[in-house]
Amino acid sequence: VGLELARETGETIVADAAGSVYLLDRRGRILTLSRGLHSLSGIAWSDAGTTGAIVVGDSTLTVLNRQLRIVGTAEFRDPILTLAVDPYGRHFAVCFENSETRILNSSRKTISRFSTTRPLSYARFVTTETDLISAADNGLVCRHQLDGSPVWGEPWWSNIGDLCITGDGRTIFLAGLNLGIQRFDGGGNSQGTYVVEGTPKHIASSYALKRLVTSTVERGLIWLDSEGEVLWATETPEEVCCLRCDPLGSGIVCGFESGRVARLDWGFPVS
Repeated sequence: VGLELARETGETIVADAAGSVYLLDRRGRILTLSRGLHSLSGIAWSDAGTTGAIVVGDSTLTVLNRQLRIVGTAEFRDPILTLAVDPYGRHFAVCFENSETRILNSSRKTISRFSTTRPLSYARFVTTETDLISAADNGLVCRHQLDGSPVWGEPWWSNIGDLCITGDGRTIFLAGLNLGIQRFDGGGNSQGTYVVEGTPKHIASSYALKRLVTSTVERGLIWLDSEGEVLWATETPEEVCCLRCDPLGSGIVCGFESGRVARLDWGFPVS
């Protein structure tokens, strides 16, 4: 049900439908395993690898430490659509079905909240600034500061399958399904479309604008450079449900619907 990459440690954190959370090293070996967290529906993790959060049931935020022990919970009235954790694990963004987003601190106290015209389904903290970049399934891409102040909001009248950003937030990519991969700058201005074979559904980029990977509805898996040129492509044996890119652009981690997790590594960072 979710997969994240702790970009500083290189570890992969996986949550499955059986209620288990796994911490994997770079070789895929299990370092830590936590069971019994029933009805998981989402996961987010800090770049530092020290703190993460999961959604239990529809509306409970559960915070975990690196040992996958529960260090706190927060229960809400409204269903949670998505989560984001800042790079250091100090703040959590919780986006609700009622179009509200709350920013919580490490004590699970709400420090700000804001509402958008559409419920946000995708959210990522910028690493170099205290900003949150988010998107709805349809109708909106936006950027907010940590205090909830809007930086900008742009309508996007098409369905969105996924969102990813570079570490500095200066480039934003949307998996635009039938409209291909959409690229925006950090101010929300369109920078064009990357056209690939198939219908992009999941997407992930390296920390710097070097590499981009997308999976498609047709089970394609495509590795691109920063200008959208296809470097490598294959067809996967089953559907990809989660996708993350190594921060240096040297590889990717894929989570499949069967529960398999695979790492594809080109063996060197991109210069």
